[in-house]
Amino acid sequence: MFDIQIISSNLLEIRPKNNPLIKVSKDYYGIKSLVIKDKYFSRGVKLELNIKDKNITYKFQIQDIRESNQGYYIYCSQNFNKSYWLILPLFPGTKDNYNDDKHLENTFITDIINIDDKACFKKIRLLYKDIKDNNELYYNLQHNKFLNLESEYHDSYSIFTMDIPFSKTYHDDIINLFLEGKYSQFMTSYKLRIQQFFNLNNNTELILMLYRNKKLRDYKSYILDVKINDDNELWSKPDLKREIFNINNLLPDAYEFKE
Repeated sequence: MFDIQIISSNLLEIRPKNNPLIKVSKDYYGIKSLVIKDKYFSRGVKLELNIKDKNITYKFQIQDIRESNQGYYIYCSQNFNKSYWLILPLFPGTKDNYNDDKHLENTFITDIINIDDKACFKKIRLLYKDIKDNNELYYNLQHNKFLNLESEYHDSYSIFTMDIPFSKTYHDDIINLFLEGKYSQFMTSYKLRIQQFFNLNNNTELILMLYRNKKLRDYKSYILDVKINDDNELWSKPDLKREIFNINNLLPDAYEFKE
């Protein structure tokens, strides 16, 4: 038998370490993969786990695997759109003002328009599931006078549409660079804002990506078995079919992690 413990929203632990059912594969960077029965855990793999005793489905993408005292840590991230990581920090507050790690399904941008021959968008949409009127996050969003929030509801889903706050410091440049996938060209003050918004340390992959870190580039080259040039970005351009909200994609099938 083996046990999977949910430590936090981005950390799992598989126990025990000496379980003969767990097959460990290593490479230059450490633990490459774990194989447990019909489940394959490896960097970059997207999985879905059903936690029966808690009646929830846990969806995640593996970022790294490391040994723990009792087993193996699985570091993972939620399958949020790029707008969650790179556009939401334009809003006031921190991640906790918009995501309570329970109800937020994803973030989206509105349709692309052209202003002065530059592509841009004016609003962002937050999609929540099973969020109730008495929920603290719901209440705070509804009563935040800075957000100019519009609400609509579909079955168990709530969609909050908000005007992106205008900032003379970096508003237009950030949106244009985001659409072009030129994340490393974000001004340093906005990179620091992203780090503060999500409370990330300097070695988090998102932060390393923003600075086109050489070690991260070498790691991705190794994992993907492709050459990545020094001037290449380390994250792909936004997929607008995924980033732009479509009511037909409201059902979670479009966003589930699959092996």
